[in-house]
Amino acid sequence: MIPTDENATTETAANASANATPPNPYPLASDANGEPLTVPSNAVAWRVRKLARKAGRPKLIFDPETGRPIEVPINASFQDFVDCLSESGRYRLEAIDALGRAIPGCVGVTEVVFDDDDRGPASSGKAETP
Repeated sequence: MIPTDENATTETAANASANATPPNPYPLASDANGEPLTVPSNAVAWRVRKLARKAGRPKLIFDPETGRPIEVPINASFQDFVDCLSESGRYRLEAIDALGRAIPGCVGVTEVVFDDDDRGPASSGKAETP
């Protein structure tokens, strides 16, 4: 039997949905190249460090109210992340466990650019290649 255009369209749609990537439950889990990260099951939060513009060690960012390092929930949205910040820049996000220890090999990178007028983020939240 020769497939009709209707059958071919149905098969193409079925194949496309079978190959579709499910939405990432961790919006901030992207590496420096924008590739998705595999987040370990014991990860509970991201510890935030600001990357230097040129060379240098990433600077740990502290919450001005508590004096503790900023940690955002592992499943935080980009907007939740932006709400914790006070300045534009590239940020390194280190996955941590329930005891606050860094999980080796799970490091995200994102960039935030604030508009000067309304303090809203101008970035899409996608990591940019250095």
